[in-house]
Amino acid sequence: KSTGSIDPYSTSGGNVEHAEETHNAIDGNLQTNWTTEQYQQGVLGKPGVGLWGRTYRASTAATATIRTPDSSLGVEFYGARTLPTDLAGWQKLGSASGDINGKRIDLTRAPGMRYYMAWITQLPPVQGGVSKAKISEFIVRR
Repeated sequence: KSTGSIDPYSTSGGNVEHAEETHNAIDGNLQTNWTTEQYQQGVLGKPGVGLWGRTYRASTAATATIRTPDSSLGVEFYGARTLPTDLAGWQKLGSASGDINGKRIDLTRAPGMRYYMAWITQLPPVQGGVSKAKISEFIVRR
């Protein structure tokens, strides 16, 4: 594991999405998940939602991997040297969409990053009128 701690991130202010589940995204167990809230008809209604993790020491990540039971997701990956107070403080390092489960996504190499974020911009297909994303593991590698 390359992440020392992990927390949810949302631009909507007080609505923290399932903070009690965040450890599931770095526990090494594919049977546990961090989940977003449920969104009616798959509409986020905001720029995105995600997880940020702090590495044990500053690093230059080369790839990111999301393990998910979802058949399709849109995710952007960001990095930062210090923890930003808003989305504008993060540096975009890469993105992927579609069936991303287990795939290594190449990132722009940015030295000295301590914080990494997986930012969900597209939810999985709607089921029963709602959609929510699930992340089993969020991994960044040098």
